[in-house]
Amino acid sequence: MFAKTHAIISVDNRGRNEGISRSATNFQYQLTQPINFTKRSKDKQYFIRIQNANIPISFYNINSNYDTFGWTGSATGAVSFNITHGNYTIDEIIAEVQVQMNLLDTNTYTLTYDEITQKVNIASDGVENVSALTGDGWQVLGFDLTETITGASNVDGTNVAYTNTAGQLKLIISNLVSNNVYSNEIIAREGIKHTIPQNVSLLIPITETRNEFQFYDNNDGPLIKLPGMSSIRNFNVRLSDRFNNTVDLNGVPFSFDIVIYEWNKMPWDNK
Repeated sequence: MFAKTHAIISVDNRGRNEGISRSATNFQYQLTQPINFTKRSKDKQYFIRIQNANIPISFYNINSNYDTFGWTGSATGAVSFNITHGNYTIDEIIAEVQVQMNLLDTNTYTLTYDEITQKVNIASDGVENVSALTGDGWQVLGFDLTETITGASNVDGTNVAYTNTAGQLKLIISNLVSNNVYSNEIIAREGIKHTIPQNVSLLIPITETRNEFQFYDNNDGPLIKLPGMSSIRNFNVRLSDRFNNTVDLNGVPFSFDIVIYEWNKMPWDNK
């Protein structure tokens, strides 16, 4: 037997409950009527999946969380700078950072981006050892703050740089928590079950450039077993980056579907 669609909820952040919501990307969505689950404990199971997410690439990858760049051990000591907030391409970011580094130091720094490895490289013509990077902006370029830039040599970031945006976003339904997540299979005996409770969520890879929309259908993604409840009346929605910061879409709306599936229990489902 197969699951059947129990309900489809099309969520648009313009329909959020503005009296309760914190922002357009951290909000409560109130249903016009509740989604009810009948005969749940006896012969029904219900599963949920986030599908058809449509996210505008209007957010800034250089923002208040990631705008500071600094280092110690330069020819002029400890220095730092901030760059203007915006949605930069990787070439635009490294060009701006290179200019600012060379304005603050008597060494000459050259930043390059490798299209194959997707990593940023920093080279210095000085002999000083840059003992530590400071400022969260380096994370956008794929560097950890524990890395060093040795004088007169090249150093790659340890991680992939965020070439156009934040790499990936996470769409979280924070008031629905389940420890029953199966990989493309809703029958517990055949699926891969997670034992740690987690929010209903969806990771959205970002491949589009700024001013475009990233569409991610997830129609074949894992189904998540809903916790024991008789109905759903609202959702708490948050859109975050990989470091769990709420993303600001700068006023551009986004949307997604929540699809709830009904499954008739089999004898082994109660074991």
